[in-house]
Amino acid sequence: MTEKSIVIQKEDVNNVYVLPSTLGESVGLGLYAAKQFQKEDIICYYTGIQMNGREAASVKQRAYLMRLCKNLSIDAGPCLEMSARYINDNSDKSKLNVRFQKEPELFRAAVIALKTIEKHEELFVSYGKQYWKELSIEKTFK
Repeated sequence: MTEKSIVIQKEDVNNVYVLPSTLGESVGLGLYAAKQFQKEDIICYYTGIQMNGREAASVKQRAYLMRLCKNLSIDAGPCLEMSARYINDNSDKSKLNVRFQKEPELFRAAVIALKTIEKHEELFVSYGKQYWKELSIEKTFK
């Protein structure tokens, strides 16, 4: 599992890697732990192009857009090397193992372990119901 399918930010190389998701071919790529993490460890950061509210509202492809606070969003869509953009949602809540901690003053969100994460385990975060609603996708949460 050491082969990387894409190049990621050099500061994340020792922590994570990207391969096809365990959720299936239709999901695409997923992000995996390159080492064990303990609960509350910072794994990596979600970053992207900084945008004000008006700029964010005009983004057509919104899948990688994260609102950090009023009038500040980041878009990781064009940033293929940004590792955290490959973290998938999992409708099985028992599989969620990371959360985003927004840090608007630093223009990013930390990816924090919710529990011990084993080496080679895929990372999953809840995107939230609003994310799926905006994409007009009905998602069942277990």
